[in-house]
Amino acid sequence: MQSRVHECWARFFGSSLEDRLRYSLTDCFETFPFPQSYEDKDLLNETGNNYYDFRRSTMLSFNIGLTETYNRFHSPDERESCILELRRLHSEMDVAVLRAYGWDDLADQVAQPDFCQFLLDYEEEDDDSEPMGASPGSRDSTDVPEPGLAPFGLHRKSKKKKPWRLRWPDEFRDEVLARLLELNEQRHKEELLLVKGKSTEAKTEKEPSKKPAKARPLLDGLDQVELDREERLILLVVDSLRLITRTALDEAFMAMKYPKLRKSRLGLGEPPKSVPRTDAERDALIGGLVDRGFLEKHPSDHQHVWKLGATAPLLAATAAERQALEETKAIFQKSIDANDDLASFKEGVTDAKPGLVSIA
Repeated sequence: MQSRVHECWARFFGSSLEDRLRYSLTDCFETFPFPQSYEDKDLLNETGNNYYDFRRSTMLSFNIGLTETYNRFHSPDERESCILELRRLHSEMDVAVLRAYGWDDLADQVAQPDFCQFLLDYEEEDDDSEPMGASPGSRDSTDVPEPGLAPFGLHRKSKKKKPWRLRWPDEFRDEVLARLLELNEQRHKEELLLVKGKSTEAKTEKEPSKKPAKARPLLDGLDQVELDREERLILLVVDSLRLITRTALDEAFMAMKYPKLRKSRLGLGEPPKSVPRTDAERDALIGGLVDRGFLEKHPSDHQHVWKLGATAPLLAATAAERQALEETKAIFQKSIDANDDLASFKEGVTDAKPGLVSIA
């Protein structure tokens, strides 16, 4: 629960209060897919207790609370030995949790020295104004004093503290979240099968008066959506490009579906022996997504332009899907730059910038 694995989940599903995370048990805890049989994993217990005990002793030694402790923990200027050790123990705990899921490839990355980085939680507008009484040259990036200027637990007054956070890089954090979402979906399907099995058993025993309890959807509006691979590809493309013409959607769909075709159009490989064509079934596929409210037409006087509908499910792309999306955008951009004969270019395609559509 204290690892960055759970933090990824909580920050994705939790609400916010001003610029702070608002942790809800129903949204963040009850939906979280824990590792299988995590209660029996000694490594989790050991690393968790080591982290908790050291944090507790640090807080008692300097008579500070959790907020002050983690302000120091996430400050790039902090070099106090106890905080450095707390950071090391936290990384050790993250590795143990990732291994509990069986994600050794991710755990090996986190175990590397200095894998976590000091990154801003959000960007802020620069404020060059000095607070009343401030001397020229006073620091405005953090309220933590430089090493040696103040004893641990004492802060120097400053203008504003930057939202620095010692965390995983964005791409790595997205990969962890994608795997958690996939595991969540798998667990929910298992629950539905279990409920279905109990229902069949109840009918066999002729006890119709007792209805089996329904499995609570782990992710409202996400896990309940059944999508085949082609529907998922279309929604990922539209979500990534925001607005896209009908013909461009066909081109993007084929690029996403056929890696060899995608590589050849980027000049990274030989073209396939036969180039897949737009099939008539695509109209029915898109029509089905429109009927479900997942896709809708964007107002345009020139051509058909699609965007995500109000009830479109939230999809977390895997690392492979994100790479395919970037390569597909590069195909469009290459076509636009070269003014070549790519079929979709002549009829209008996205220019690989969110929210824009080129009109031919």
